[in-house]
Amino acid sequence: MPGTNSRSDKSNTFLRYAKIYDVLNSDKDYKEESKYIDSLINKFIEKPKNEIKILDLACGTGKHALEFYDLGYIVEGSDISKDMIDVATIKAKEKNKNIRYYNESFQTCNIIENKYDVIVAMFGAIDYLVNVEELNKTFNNIRDLLASGGIFIFDFW
Repeated sequence: MPGTNSRSDKSNTFLRYAKIYDVLNSDKDYKEESKYIDSLINKFIEKPKNEIKILDLACGTGKHALEFYDLGYIVEGSDISKDMIDVATIKAKEKNKNIRYYNESFQTCNIIENKYDVIVAMFGAIDYLVNVEELNKTFNNIRDLLASGGIFIFDFW
């Protein structure tokens, strides 16, 4: 039926997008953005980098996660799109980076059973929340995933 959003339609859309995501964002400076996030973490978290656990929410194909890993952090990622997670997982394995990925959205990330010192949501991902209920659910989930003294870093457009 035209105009419906079945799970299959969404899955096909994400698969097509995952295949071209890195090409579409080839001019994005992930390294510099990650260094900026690193400077914020250094201001607010008083632990050695190799003990700081980061969750990259809405991680896409994992480019920020790879940069955070290279900066010395313990990194995990999550995305609503299984296809994005598949790409991110392949990249991490090809580069011998130990990064675990979850296939969860902002609204379902509460099932991840870890605590994080830092949670990031980059590239305007928070803007995809379309109502106050989703925003509240997201902030509650993130609060529950943060370790004591943890921080949430996000951007919006």
